Amino acid sequence: DSDDTGTQGSGHWQLEINTDRSRSRAEGQRRIEQQLNTTLSYGLSDAVDLALSQPYAWQRPSQGPKRSDVGDTSIGLKWRFHDNQAGWTWGLKPSLSLHVASERRGFGNGRTTASLELLSNYQAGDWLWLVNSGATYNDNRTGDRKALWNASTALLYSPDKSWTLAAEFGSSRNPSRSSPAALRSALLGAIYHWGDDCDLDLGLRRHWQRRVAANTLGLGFTQRW
Repeated sequence: DSDDTGTQGSGHWQLEINTDRSRSRAEGQRRIEQQLNTTLSYGLSDAVDLALSQPYAWQRPSQGPKRSDVGDTSIGLKWRFHDNQAGWTWGLKPSLSLHVASERRGFGNGRTTASLELLSNYQAGDWLWLVNSGATYNDNRTGDRKALWNASTALLYSPDKSWTLAAEFGSSRNPSRSSPAALRSALLGAIYHWGDDCDLDLGLRRHWQRRVAANTLGLGFTQRW
């Protein structure tokens, strides 16, 4: 998902809990996946956040039993390094995905991976435009590609103080060596601001790659203090 350059502020916390449920079909085989992700962020300064994220995933292939397990733990920073005071802000987001999950059960890649994202956003009244690009060193034991890239852009509109509407498009390099096609996705969503420090969000995302497609329904909760 596209990220903005906003930080929590020195000494402030944020808790995000979200769940995604995906349905996909390829070569006549249906697959259902669900993931619950919890992220805790802390403002080290007004411009730097530290974040810890832990997913838990369920998988239900069309053939075989349902499986569930923890995913790899991620730790990262967000640094807003530039603000021109006229709407443009820039940030960097380095992160490490620590080898915690079992790659033999399909919930991890067996090694620690590293990524770096460049974040940019422009605020113009009720509109916010986000542009992200990044690179990942996908160290793994599963034979996947190790050099990955991703890019996305999103447009957000706030018609009033209680609602924000969002549209996003993204693309990334497929980690599977068996397919040269990039992975693409598009999202439509809405965020309800329940006061100044609590958000509820809902989004529908469509992923596709040649003849393979998946639909993901996402729900999220965010609390700041």
